[in-house]
Amino acid sequence: MRDISNWLFIGHGEKSTLQKEELLSPDNIPYIMKYPRPFSNNRVNWEDVNEVIAAEIGKLLGIKTVKAEVAYRNSQRGCLMLNFLYQYQADHGEPGGPLLESELRGKYYYLQNSELSSEELINLSFSMIESSTFFLRIKKEFILMNIFA
Repeated sequence: MRDISNWLFIGHGEKSTLQKEELLSPDNIPYIMKYPRPFSNNRVNWEDVNEVIAAEIGKLLGIKTVKAEVAYRNSQRGCLMLNFLYQYQADHGEPGGPLLESELRGKYYYLQNSELSSEELINLSFSMIESSTFFLRIKKEFILMNIFA
């Protein structure tokens, strides 16, 4: 595992369940570093390792994934990923939340703040996505994202 402590910090990543940093490598390539949630009682959290494993499994199955590896930055282990906008030469990127909120008109933020049980929340979420105007175009990618994200 490599130490990327000397890489240039650009900013904090978009909203995520994990802490993220946007970094620039010494050869000016943009990356994202995601750190696992800290646990108490000296337990080890393997979320960053799981991200790398999921990316490798996806690659074996022929699914578009980002290049990912485990690395260290300032003595903290995390998942280092090539920025997908750079990797796939995308013109721009938008976090999924605002796109879903625009399509679902208030229902997405309702889901985020809902106190429904896990099963009820999953059922409602899937039914809302299935009723969207874009579902048939993203169905395969949506299913793969839920399996490997």
